[in-house]
Amino acid sequence: MTEFDAVADGEPLVEPVAIVGMACRLPGAADVDTYWRNLVGGVESVRRYTRAEQEARGVPAHLLDAPNWVSVSSTLDDPEYFDAAFFGMTRREADVRDPQQRIFLELAYTALQDSGYDPARFDGEIGVYGGLGADE
Repeated sequence: MTEFDAVADGEPLVEPVAIVGMACRLPGAADVDTYWRNLVGGVESVRRYTRAEQEARGVPAHLLDAPNWVSVSSTLDDPEYFDAAFFGMTRREADVRDPQQRIFLELAYTALQDSGYDPARFDGEIGVYGGLGADE
């Protein structure tokens, strides 16, 4: 018996959940398919910066000379593009919103599209679950 088989008063104790759509946006991968290809291909999605590029970004010399300094970064492509009107926001509202929230909205919509379900015609509940990793 699993937790999904257990019942109380004829009702399941845990409601089953089906993952039917996915979306991701990661450095070097704008979607799930690209991310998977990168994983399989051993693609390392980091950008290496030259000393001149780091200096131009304002990194002090004492940090650049430190033995533990790593001149790489994992950044998303095009985080500034956001269709504010599509999400019912003014341009100003979108500009002051945290870029991570804007990207989350885009990904939630993309996951819903990937699922193939139209929430306006689906006679049940649809939820979007989001997650993140440590920002190290």
